[in-house]
Amino acid sequence: MEGFPYQSEAGLLPGDRIVRIDGEPVYIYSDVALLFSRSNGETMDLVIERDGKRLVRDDFPLRLREFDVNGETQMKYGLYFTVEQAGVAMRLEQSWLNAIDFVRLVRMGLVDLVTGAAGLRELSGPIGIVGTISQVGEESDSAADAARNILYFGALIAVNLAVMNMLPLPALDGGRIFFLVVGGLFAFLTRRRLNPKYEGYVHAAGLVCLLALMAVVAFNDIAKIVTG
Repeated sequence: MEGFPYQSEAGLLPGDRIVRIDGEPVYIYSDVALLFSRSNGETMDLVIERDGKRLVRDDFPLRLREFDVNGETQMKYGLYFTVEQAGVAMRLEQSWLNAIDFVRLVRMGLVDLVTGAAGLRELSGPIGIVGTISQVGEESDSAADAARNILYFGALIAVNLAVMNMLPLPALDGGRIFFLVVGGLFAFLTRRRLNPKYEGYVHAAGLVCLLALMAVVAFNDIAKIVTG
């Protein structure tokens, strides 16, 4: 944008492609806004691609600033993005990168929950998901856009469920795989099989905890609807 203070050979130039932000790869263009919003402090560590070469911009002072946009003062980073015409190969590549990006979103969400950056209030279950789907459809410009956006959101939910199901937690498939590995190691080291009833106890306890969590999330979803 006009007035961007770091447009130079040592900074950023038109045509540069941002490939990493604070160590996180940029898979799709929306990652830029996401990773910018999660950056802490006054600087970011960037990796850019220019003329086929990768350049490092550590501690780059990229932050929100005031820019004049059509006579209005707006807070922006000062960057514009161009759109490439995608062929079949690029569309397939972008579909794969989207799936990887969905997995990362799940990982970021779990990290936020563990670190306290997000709470149970931010979780949504089936009730909240239906409400979000309805909102996505209503905010779309046309029926075709609504269908595309809902399918995109559905893909995100599918990947989310797949990743969560593979976590090594009781009552989930990942927990079952974990016990198979532990049981195999136990049998290898002790020449005895692990008693299956203990695994059953753990999975039963995990199922109770999972149902309790689902009840809490459902209550939160209903509370959000009631309170608006």
